[in-house]
Amino acid sequence: MRRRTWSYWMVAMFLVTAAQLPAHENFRIIGTATKVQATQVDVKTKDRSVAVRMDKQTKFLRDGKKVAAGELKAGQSVVVEAYGDSFEDLLAIEVRIVPPIRQSK
Repeated sequence: MRRRTWSYWMVAMFLVTAAQLPAHENFRIIGTATKVQATQVDVKTKDRSVAVRMDKQTKFLRDGKKVAAGELKAGQSVVVEAYGDSFEDLLAIEVRIVPPIRQSK
């Protein structure tokens, strides 16, 4: 009986703890890099400007191939795959440098 009660208590504690863990969402930001620093890139989208943190695990790609972080420059079109709780708290997983987006008239 004690073992069963102990098991139920442990499961209940796990569920309560797991419910409090922050859930991160995935974000895709498409726009132009306006400011590039070692640990952050600012991206201007159609609607807003978004600051995205970068770390050592952030991958940088151009034409589907890995490139060095130094390849990323202000003024380039980018697609940033990131995760976080909101647009104010994002960490880049992958930054793709893409050709400029042409606007149709």
